[in-house]
Amino acid sequence: MNRRGLTLIELMIVVGILGIVVLMLNTVFKTGFDAWNKSEVRLEIYQNARVVLDQISRELPGAFVGGGAEFEGINANPDTIEFVTSFAGSLYQIQYVLDSTTNTLKRYYDENPVYSAISYTEVKFGSGVSDIQFLYLPLGSAGGWGSADEQNEWIGASITTLPEAVKVKIKLRDKENNEYPFETIIYLPNSE
Repeated sequence: MNRRGLTLIELMIVVGILGIVVLMLNTVFKTGFDAWNKSEVRLEIYQNARVVLDQISRELPGAFVGGGAEFEGINANPDTIEFVTSFAGSLYQIQYVLDSTTNTLKRYYDENPVYSAISYTEVKFGSGVSDIQFLYLPLGSAGGWGSADEQNEWIGASITTLPEAVKVKIKLRDKENNEYPFETIIYLPNSE
């Protein structure tokens, strides 16, 4: 009688090999899943940055002064900018303010501010923003940016002229406290 079967040693070898294969597959899937999660977080960061910079880039080029409208760069709070702009057939007074306690960029606006008392509506739209800076930049003689003194010309009290450009620098932070810097330069066609 020829009995063919598995011995205990053979069974233990098969279970050991199967355990190694399962462990390797688990490692491969975990690595892939972690990479996918990191790319999702990074994609969200980039989308938030794009939303913030696109919104500011749409509104700021229409900024103007005159007729009661002013352009304000605020020295004590370099994370704040306020201006009057014209788009979509209306005038708006817009203010961007970083709420550093919640890492949220807030956009306040009031339609037709020159003709009425200012009554802002708040919109929270930039989540994860850990820092924002507005630099007011005239072009220097060599085509580069002007000196620090020229930059500060637009910081402080309300003024009646516009800078040639505004450099917007933002940093977004993910849940692991990694910061991602972004910046753009917005030219103001209504500057003198």
